[in-house]
Amino acid sequence: MLSYPSKAHVQEARQLHRQPLRFEVFDITPFEPVGRQSLAIALVFVGGIALSIVLGGGLASFSVWQNWVVYPFLAVVPILVFFLNMRDTHRVLSEEKRRQLEAVQDRIVTSSRKLMRHIEAGENTGTLGGEISALVAYEERLQAARTWPYNTAMLRTLFVSVIVPGGGAMAGLLFDVLFR
Repeated sequence: MLSYPSKAHVQEARQLHRQPLRFEVFDITPFEPVGRQSLAIALVFVGGIALSIVLGGGLASFSVWQNWVVYPFLAVVPILVFFLNMRDTHRVLSEEKRRQLEAVQDRIVTSSRKLMRHIEAGENTGTLGGEISALVAYEERLQAARTWPYNTAMLRTLFVSVIVPGGGAMAGLLFDVLFR
């Protein structure tokens, strides 16, 4: 029998979803399944486009000028699907990166001002110079952190899956034109 969740369960679920998401900005491997899912969806689109080429008249359909207008736009669809599907994850990663960058930049400014006050007063600066250097290095590392949940292999697969069918169709058309 199908039962609906009680109000208490719904309330618990709402509280759970309001919890802040905690993750390490330098390790985005927990988000890579989103990238793999985006790649799978994009490959489904590539397969559908390839099937439309094969079942829609084969290579002979490439001699029709309307197809030359439509298929380039269709080739862009899997790429758009790939990136648009990851947009929300990218937003979350970017916001966390920005938040951490702002915090570290504030600490750099505070430490730099403190260092200058010590220098102007002729006091010992202690470890402030090293602290600022470490903060600057951390800032550079944060700026270099990725905010898109994909890796090079995923991009390569997407690129090859979009280019190879188009290249194969073009080669077939060229073969048809040259040898007929």
